[in-house]
Amino acid sequence: MVTDKSKKPELRFKGFSDDWEQRKFGDIVQRRSTVQQSSHDLPGVEYEDVVSESGILNKNIRDKETNKNGILFDGNQVLYGKLRPYLHNWLNPDFKGVAVGDWWVLQPIDVDKDFLYRLLQTQRFDDVANQSSGSKMPRADWNLVSNTNFMIPNDLEEQSKIGQYFLRLDNLITLHQRKCENLKIIKKSMLDNLFPKNGEKIPRWRFKGFNDDWEQCKLGDEALEILAGGDVDKSRLVENGKYPVIANALTDDGIVGYYEDNFRVKAPAVTVTGRGDVGHAQARKVNFTPVVRLLSVTSNHDVDFLAEAINQNNVVLE
Repeated sequence: MVTDKSKKPELRFKGFSDDWEQRKFGDIVQRRSTVQQSSHDLPGVEYEDVVSESGILNKNIRDKETNKNGILFDGNQVLYGKLRPYLHNWLNPDFKGVAVGDWWVLQPIDVDKDFLYRLLQTQRFDDVANQSSGSKMPRADWNLVSNTNFMIPNDLEEQSKIGQYFLRLDNLITLHQRKCENLKIIKKSMLDNLFPKNGEKIPRWRFKGFNDDWEQCKLGDEALEILAGGDVDKSRLVENGKYPVIANALTDDGIVGYYEDNFRVKAPAVTVTGRGDVGHAQARKVNFTPVVRLLSVTSNHDVDFLAEAINQNNVVLE
């Protein structure tokens, strides 16, 4: 999108070079206000039905048993959640229904519907919509939003290309999210079957060439706790010849650890949070936080296997 100081975006689709123009939001949309009761043929859309920031329905809204009043839309409008706009509730429906609750039902005027939908998601629009004060239940101010200027391409074809581009990105994101969820299901199934059940000595599934019974081992015989919260205690450093570890931390990127600068080897270690979440320590220096236990693997067992064994057996370190 175009900034206030520019009349053209930095990136353009081929064949478009004209300046964009400033237009008041109220000149490119009209708020629909026709009240209608929802039904099976006119399903009601509520905040709770939409995945925030994704604009995806999280359920079959036609299965609702209760009918409610709301604003009628016929698939040619865009829905924007005006209540607590920072929640980023929006929807680009291709069906007829009723917007139940604090929605703006926006009818495009001489502007591409898909482009309008993306305009609502820009930082510029978000900043204006969230200008409310002193309320526990803030709502976007229509008078302010409708009188705000936004840069719009004159060419409807360029608007359409922009809208369709982001639609393809959303579809790609959804596809990968589904793949991710399927892989999580597969992983859970593999964990359930590649580790023995309680009281059993062999797992249900095995890799070819392995048939010996598994053995029970105490975690204390496999790993040594280095740190368990509080300040970094260098006296508890493990230095058994090749596995020196100094501290650990929990960051936005996951559970990680870091190593003494003097050592340039990878230290096999497992991290366990107070909730029992298991991760692997990695060679990366970050700030220390006391919510993670760091275990150094002292046996000959594979560190990745030990991490999954702890995870599978729901070990929680107190």
